[in-house]
Amino acid sequence: MRGVSRHHTGPDPAVSGTTFLDVPASGTFTVIMRDDTAYSVRKLYDALARRHPLARETLVPALTQSYFDFREEVQEALPRMSRHADHTALHLVDSRQLADAVRRRTRSERLISLDPLFRRGAHPLRASRGFLLGGRESVGVVPGPGRRPLGEQVAALAATGHPYTLVDDDIVTGTTLSAVLRSLREAGVRVRRVVPGIRVAGPEDAALLGVPVEPVLQYRTTGTGGQRALEVADTRNFLLGVSGLVVRLPDGGWARAPYWLPFVRTSERSGISPACDQDFAICMLVANLRFFLRIGQLLDGPVLVVDLRPAVHRLLTSLGIADLHEPVTAVLERLMGWMDDWTDLLHRWETDRLPAATGSLV
Repeated sequence: MRGVSRHHTGPDPAVSGTTFLDVPASGTFTVIMRDDTAYSVRKLYDALARRHPLARETLVPALTQSYFDFREEVQEALPRMSRHADHTALHLVDSRQLADAVRRRTRSERLISLDPLFRRGAHPLRASRGFLLGGRESVGVVPGPGRRPLGEQVAALAATGHPYTLVDDDIVTGTTLSAVLRSLREAGVRVRRVVPGIRVAGPEDAALLGVPVEPVLQYRTTGTGGQRALEVADTRNFLLGVSGLVVRLPDGGWARAPYWLPFVRTSERSGISPACDQDFAICMLVANLRFFLRIGQLLDGPVLVVDLRPAVHRLLTSLGIADLHEPVTAVLERLMGWMDDWTDLLHRWETDRLPAATGSLV
């Protein structure tokens, strides 16, 4: 039986520099989750309010409680199916504390933000790593679905002539951030430093492409071990309709897919065992179904596919899984019924790729 411990953590407000958190490289698997409740509830409310005139003071608290319940199910499933260790430590980080710490550190600086949770007072740059369906193969750094081409976004920043500080939610591999820094540099945008909320497993003095990286929270591994013992997992990526992996569709478009089968192999995006991909997907389908049933009862009518964010309902309609005016609960039930076909279905999607299915910063 796996052991699980939970910790609420955040930056020390009395410390102006980086707060370092040391975790063992073996024996314990640490899952870091930002509390993204406020962001996710706002996105859900904005989408639902277009068709459902329920008062904000009624809908927002109910969405918040339902999101808490959903997060509990994610936090229970991830450790149970982890491939890393017999003990899992769940670290829930307060995203507002992180944002406040970033603002204190970057006061009076001009900011570019790659973090969707960090908007006020910053120029947003909507860039993500794009993947083929399945989540195994990256096709480069691309604009978020429905966003302007990155070349246009970068050109607008270059036109100001100002130096910037770049802020992001977290750095794990640094792949996305390095690509963005190269693009900014080529366009003549000077980035003085990078201030991420969380950095995982990098040396405290490491820079990216010569640009200093000064995280608010720095996770460091101690001792020796096998596989990396740290993962970052945001709850919103497991709930259909809020966020997810940016994926290239067979028709050449882009969408956002939740981190579970048949769209994404969860083991490619988090620390669960590949043998548990299907079991994890079943857990997430059940958790999503419960979430949307609760919201449907509150609204006195089902949440429809059209109520989801455009980047998500494009995923479902483009792949022929649903139509816009179908209840989300019916779609989830249909996906549950496809269990025996998932392997063939995902293999077909993974191989049904365009020759030019590559991402670009221009």
